[in-house]
Amino acid sequence: MRSDYAKQLTATREKIAGLKDQLAGLESQPLPKAHALARVDAAVERLRDNGDRYRPHPTGAAFAWPEHGAVRFDPNRIGEVLAWLFPDALREALHREVSAFYAALGSDGTAPEDLEKQRAKLARDLFEQELAEERLITHAEAEGFRFDRRPDADPRAIAEA
Repeated sequence: MRSDYAKQLTATREKIAGLKDQLAGLESQPLPKAHALARVDAAVERLRDNGDRYRPHPTGAAFAWPEHGAVRFDPNRIGEVLAWLFPDALREALHREVSAFYAALGSDGTAPEDLEKQRAKLARDLFEQELAEERLITHAEAEGFRFDRRPDADPRAIAEA
């Protein structure tokens, strides 16, 4: 009889682990493609606006002055200069890269609302499995068999069972 409980408990715990993996997988889903492209546009605009600080001086002057010069060029900020000089080219190149990512992914991403629905369903399924696990443990204990609870068992399931 103990082995029956052990088999059922193992199967239930495997389902729990699978559901937790699925939930974790939802957390690392890429944004919808449209959101990603909008982020590219916003980033290029922000870079272009920051690069605008080179406007009073010819961009070449920023490169020509010594480190202590009037217009010091920071090589870590080359993106700002490029976005200022070539915003459309930069935007188009980044759009191509983002589009290639989604093409390789084989999907345009999942809408946040759909992700939330999937997350809620998986959370309900997970709780049901945790309840089933706790009921198995409780029934086994009633028959004199002891099984350890998982350290990360949902306290709500323990209390409800």
